[in-house]
Amino acid sequence: MAEKDLQVSTRDYVTVLTINRPHKHNALTYELLRTLQGTLEGLADDQGTRVVVLRGAGERSFSSGMDLNSILEDVKGSRPASPLDHELIHKTMQALEMYPNPVIAMINGDALAGGCELALHGDFRLMADTARIGMPIVKRGLMVPFPLIRKLVRVVGPFAAAEILIRGAPLNAARAREMGLVNQVLPQARLEAETMALANELVANAPLTLRALKEGIRKASLLEADRYSEDMRALLVRVMTSEDAREGLQAFLEKRPPKYKGR
Repeated sequence: MAEKDLQVSTRDYVTVLTINRPHKHNALTYELLRTLQGTLEGLADDQGTRVVVLRGAGERSFSSGMDLNSILEDVKGSRPASPLDHELIHKTMQALEMYPNPVIAMINGDALAGGCELALHGDFRLMADTARIGMPIVKRGLMVPFPLIRKLVRVVGPFAAAEILIRGAPLNAARAREMGLVNQVLPQARLEAETMALANELVANAPLTLRALKEGIRKASLLEADRYSEDMRALLVRVMTSEDAREGLQAFLEKRPPKYKGR
């Protein structure tokens, strides 16, 4: 099933990975993340691929994030809500970031929560003018792992990161471009053609140089914040196992506003 949820096609050194769950707003499952991670690792030494384009099926959604209905359907019970599998999520994002060739995120529709994280880990982000992007996790009483917070701060800076994470409201395409979250905003009708034009432009560049420059950019942007990782991981577990997290998820499943108590 996960193989059908991620479509892979290659032509002229460009491999397009399509999240193919349009009926679920291209929401992510654990199986799909594992498939995406494995596919990227398999493409790392593929001589027939020099650029990867990541997109969602259809025009409504790039990805709405984790499919909470399928992953957390047992949250309604009396036990505390367990944290999401952040290790798997983080490894998938790392697979995108560490993939040696350029990755273009074609944000053809809304990119929310985990969908925003996927787009964030691309080297280029092209966005439809009708799409939205954001991290509404605060609305659910949830939290993202520290490496993903660091990634967002590296991309847009602490002030814009506060707007994205602490406010939690999805951004329209114009605001996303203004804060540097995306490279370019295009009319929906032109997005695919412009994305493939960029991919073909990159393919024409020297492959070894492309890979070397991507590695250099990644290493040059690293922050010395690893000493905080354990503290932030403990905070992540505390938030994700809280009554508020359980309430946020249960309210989502029951389609009602959450009632948070701060514990």
